[in-house]
Amino acid sequence: FLPARGDIVIYRNIVPPEKKDDVNTPTDHMGIVVFVDQNGFQAAEGNIGNENMSGVIHRKHHVNIEGFIRIDGKYEYDGWKYDYKSGEIRTEPFTPTVPV
Repeated sequence: FLPARGDIVIYRNIVPPEKKDDVNTPTDHMGIVVFVDQNGFQAAEGNIGNENMSGVIHRKHHVNIEGFIRIDGKYEYDGWKYDYKSGEIRTEPFTPTVPV
């Protein structure tokens, strides 16, 4: 499997044990793939090294990778249909508040 831009990458034991709250948690970090080449990929990540910093990091393929999540391009989120305050189901079409 080769990741693609937009994939979510899940890391395994990438945070040093001395910086983890729970050393028994193997999947401990995630990022979003922004670029892929033959040596690896770049991922936008937050909380790098558990130091509350964000950045774009180059990672090698298959090093501390638990897996990738790819959301199908046809996926449509319909959670907006349920109004959690009133409990009613909305029937009007979705209009994004932020331009897509």
